[in-house]
Amino acid sequence: MGELDSMLHGDRDLIARLVQDNARLLLAWQALDVIDAMSLDAMKRGRHDVTTKPDGTPVTGLELEVERLLVSRIDAAFPSDSVLGEESGVHRKGADLWIIDPIDGTGNYLEGVPIYAHMISYTSNRKVAFSIVSAPGLNARWWALGGAGAFRGDRRIQVSTVADMGAAQLCYGGLRDYDEEAAHRLVRLARRCRRSRGYGNFLPHMLVAEGTYDIAASAPGNAIWDLLPLVHIVTEAGGRMTSFSGGAPNAGTPVLTSNGALHNDAGSVLA
Repeated sequence: MGELDSMLHGDRDLIARLVQDNARLLLAWQALDVIDAMSLDAMKRGRHDVTTKPDGTPVTGLELEVERLLVSRIDAAFPSDSVLGEESGVHRKGADLWIIDPIDGTGNYLEGVPIYAHMISYTSNRKVAFSIVSAPGLNARWWALGGAGAFRGDRRIQVSTVADMGAAQLCYGGLRDYDEEAAHRLVRLARRCRRSRGYGNFLPHMLVAEGTYDIAASAPGNAIWDLLPLVHIVTEAGGRMTSFSGGAPNAGTPVLTSNGALHNDAGSVLA
C-alpha cells in the first residue's frame, strides 16, 4: 500500500497507470502516504491534542493537520478546485469539489483501536470521479475510479455472489446508536444470517465491497464526507448502499450495504 513502484505485474501495472495518469488521484494517493505515516506515529505515541466540537464529538489536532495538508496541496496544484472538509468547512472556488473526512473513527483512533481511516472523494461535474479510504492501522487502502472499478491496494475487488440469506455474513456498527425498533430489526436480520459481527465506521462497508462480508449496516448520523467515499467504492465493486427503506443514504437514516443480490431481502427485514 502506498508504494506505486511496487505495482509491477498484470493488473498491478494497469492500476499503477490508472493512478499515475490521473493527476488529482496521484496527488491524493501521495498525500495519504504521508498522512498514513503521521497518524500511525501519533497513535503509537498515544499523545493527542483533543478538543470537543459543539455536537459533543471529539476533534484531534491531527485531523486539523490532515485537512491543512490536503488543502495546501490541492490549492498549490489545482487552485480552481473547491474543498469541503469535515473540520474546516468549505473552501469554495470552482465547481470541482474535494470532500475530506480527515479521520473516520476518531473514537477508535483515540483509544488505540486501528479501525480508523482517512477518506477522500473528488467530484467533477457533480459526479464522483474517485474515492479513497485509507486505513493505515489495517494496512489497507480501498479506492475506486469512476468507470474503472474498485480496488484494495493493487488488487481489483468485487462484492460476493451469495444470494441466500441463510448463507450470508452480516457486519454492523454499534447498536447503541440505533433507535429501539431499528435495533430490534437489525437483530432479526442477524438471526437470519449465517454469521454476524460488529466493527463499525467505514469497515463493514469496505468488507462488503471486497466480498469478505455480504451485508453491512450503519446507524444514523453520517454526513456526506462519511458516506460518499463508501457509496462510490461499494457501487464500483458491484454492490448497493441505501437507507434501510431503500432510498438514498443520508445523515438521518440508518444505512444498508449489500452485494446487491441480498439487498431486497435484507431491506424487507430492516424497513
